[in-house]
Amino acid sequence: GNESYLGDEDPLAEIISLTEADNDIDRDDEDEEFHDVEAAEWACKFCGISDPSCVVKCVESKKWFCNSCGSSSGSHIIQHLVRAKNNQVCLHPESPLGETILECYNCGSRNVFLLGFVPAKSDS
Repeated sequence: GNESYLGDEDPLAEIISLTEADNDIDRDDEDEEFHDVEAAEWACKFCGISDPSCVVKCVESKKWFCNSCGSSSGSHIIQHLVRAKNNQVCLHPESPLGETILECYNCGSRNVFLLGFVPAKSDS
């Protein structure tokens, strides 16, 4: 079935479910899905997009991906991060913000799946 690897309370559960529904591939053979595209070193491993403002590098695997969805429901970088169980990305040196690992300005967390979530404060 479409069981979550991390439990029903995990914020990644829905992303994992959508990614697995769209991509019924063996996790160990992820590289076989990549296209052999002659492009820049930083080109997306899925589609070959190489615009520095459109790609990010997975910090753990050192592979580059774009935020495009192609024909699936999840972007290429999200598909890779979920399958590889990674969660940190770095911007391209020629991107508008330069070579930067994305992180929370408040707590310093680099988990991209937690960025943008602000816990609600009690009004008591």
